[in-house]
Amino acid sequence: SFPNLLIASSPDIQTQLNIAIAKYERQKLVYSSGKVEFPLTSNWISKHSSDFYSVVYNNRVHYIYVPNNKTQIVITEQQQHDSTAYLFYFTYTFLSYFSICCLIVWGFSLARRQGSFHIGLTAKFQYAFIFLLIISFLLIFYVSVNFIEKKYQEEQIANLENKKSYIQKALQDMYYWNQDLTAQNMQTLNLDLQELSYTYHTDIHVYNNRGVLVGSSQPIIFNKKLISNRIAPMLFFTQKGNINQYEHIGKLKYLTGYTDFYNGDYLQIGYIAVPQFFSQDEIRNEIESFLAVIIHIYLIIIVLVILVSLFIGKQLSAPLNMLESKLKEMRLGRRNEKIDYLLNDEIGQLVLQYNRTIDELEQSATLLAKSERESAWKSMARQVAHEINNPLTPMKLTIQQLQRTKNMNDGRFDAYFEKSAVMLIEQIDNLSRIAGTFSDFARMPEANFEHVDVAAKLNSVVQLFINNHEQVQIECLGTENNIFVFADPEQLVQVFNNLLKNAIQAIPTQKKGRINVSLQENAQQVIIKITDNGVGIIDEAHDKLFTPNFTTKTTGMGLGLAISKNIVELSGGTISFESKKNEGTTFTVILPKEFLPKTTSAEFQD
Repeated sequence: SFPNLLIASSPDIQTQLNIAIAKYERQKLVYSSGKVEFPLTSNWISKHSSDFYSVVYNNRVHYIYVPNNKTQIVITEQQQHDSTAYLFYFTYTFLSYFSICCLIVWGFSLARRQGSFHIGLTAKFQYAFIFLLIISFLLIFYVSVNFIEKKYQEEQIANLENKKSYIQKALQDMYYWNQDLTAQNMQTLNLDLQELSYTYHTDIHVYNNRGVLVGSSQPIIFNKKLISNRIAPMLFFTQKGNINQYEHIGKLKYLTGYTDFYNGDYLQIGYIAVPQFFSQDEIRNEIESFLAVIIHIYLIIIVLVILVSLFIGKQLSAPLNMLESKLKEMRLGRRNEKIDYLLNDEIGQLVLQYNRTIDELEQSATLLAKSERESAWKSMARQVAHEINNPLTPMKLTIQQLQRTKNMNDGRFDAYFEKSAVMLIEQIDNLSRIAGTFSDFARMPEANFEHVDVAAKLNSVVQLFINNHEQVQIECLGTENNIFVFADPEQLVQVFNNLLKNAIQAIPTQKKGRINVSLQENAQQVIIKITDNGVGIIDEAHDKLFTPNFTTKTTGMGLGLAISKNIVELSGGTISFESKKNEGTTFTVILPKEFLPKTTSAEFQD
């Protein structure tokens, strides 16, 4: 009613402690407070020698105080909490704080990555699973709370309609012969309304036909000017005799049901107003009871969902991770392992296609290697044939000329024979050189690795090339000896010969040539640089310079740099170059001081 809602009173000690109290006089219940139903007699209380003791009754602990032989005071808790309630409370609290901590850590990690955040397939599956579960829980909670509130309001409105009907009938019987409601019968009307209020547990207001208050079961709220003594305008100006509308006192909102006040002849003599207050405590209790059930269910569901998502995610990611590792290990030209996967699902189809690709890749690699070898040998055969064919023609002509001179018994035969023999020997040496070069390329000669004084070897080669016919100035900078590497000394000399010879040939005849050779070392490496001021290397030839059978000169087979590169790499080093057109080229050879030599070379074996 209005007083309970409008008067703010501080809770007493019983409300704060959530306890119920009962008092027994001469073993009969004379007073009780709270929601606990106490027996009407104190037979359930056992006798005790102490004035204060406890008794367990109906699964509750009751504390008994006996001030005298006739009086017994009982104190007990209104709401009981068992061990499961504490367990659930701890579980919910732990999950809440754990979730908050996970969100904070996830937010910090996301902020550090700054846009590089990536969620894997398994994480997406788990997040989607949990997200859908949370969304469903929120939707069920929202719909259920609205349903409970709406159902409660509908019940209260139905109850209000019943109360209006009963009160209307009761007042009609009481004022059967009245033709109007005046101030003279206000006191009697207030008493009648108070009796009806006790009967139907509601407040009642009565207005006359002019909409002025003539009676109320709670006249104090009108005397205090909390509510106007005029009826609501909607009812007064409408043709409907039975309406319900929401009204408010400040922030207090309540529903008021209006109906017509008839006498015995069904003549309207006024209006009846019945306010209905929705108890938020009752709604809250129903919602809490609902949540107490659904939260427990959802807690179990969440745990099961997490376990299932982890299990399914692991089952889903295991073959994908295995497939990823196999793809990373896949290499062209060697045997790649297949994946064994027994299930015939989407991942199984992906694994099956991977295995097919492995077979096709091996076949393609075999055909490609065969095709490359055949192409290389064909190209090499054409080059060797061309190089060998060049001296064969003059040799053939010379031998034919010798035959004609001999047949003619010409006296100049001996002199021509001597001259021709020198030329033939020179051409045969050239053929031997071509054959030897081709042989060196086709099979990598056995390397005898040992500690070599690379500085001494480099200086000896430089001294050999200083006296060159092209008048190219060669200068060597660096230590002359006592710099050691682990390599084949003869092969190193071959590398230096090739590089210096190429440097001299790169300088045009009309230009004053200059070659700078430098040698440096650090704790791990020896660095050798050979720089010329020749024509440089064109950009189109940069990627092909170390390719066998490629040359930018009109003579030679294009094998010198390819062989040099292989020798340096077999020694654990690297060879590179930098070039500018019409300014010159610098070749850099880097050799390690400590190196475990390679024993085979797949490139030259093929």
